[in-house]
Amino acid sequence: MPVINLLPMMDVVMTILTFFVLVSMTLTNQKTLNIALPSVETPDDIASEIKAINPMIVGLQADGNISVENQFLSDEALESRIISYLENNPEGEIVLTVDKQASYDQLAKLLSQMQSVGGEQVSLAIGN
Repeated sequence: MPVINLLPMMDVVMTILTFFVLVSMTLTNQKTLNIALPSVETPDDIASEIKAINPMIVGLQADGNISVENQFLSDEALESRIISYLENNPEGEIVLTVDKQASYDQLAKLLSQMQSVGGEQVSLAIGN
């Protein structure tokens, strides 16, 4: 009894179907949006902006000590220093450098302390 092999015919049908699907996708009118992408600032641009502002550099050590411009301060002294800095420099920025060994709890506590006295604009500095 003769048997009809359908596998080659299915290959041809699938190839033709794939061809028509691809052709129909390229012939459709695709809608596009005109989007103005934001410009990217280079690290040099950001560094020049920070240098122009003369930021206040606050450091958090691994043991929890806080330093401002290489002077260790207590929590109260830090708050008064931030308040006086922001009064003299309303557009000033505070740059926070954190030791790699410092805990996240210490960082969160310091950030909330800075925010409570008006230091909402804090930049985190990343070291090597």
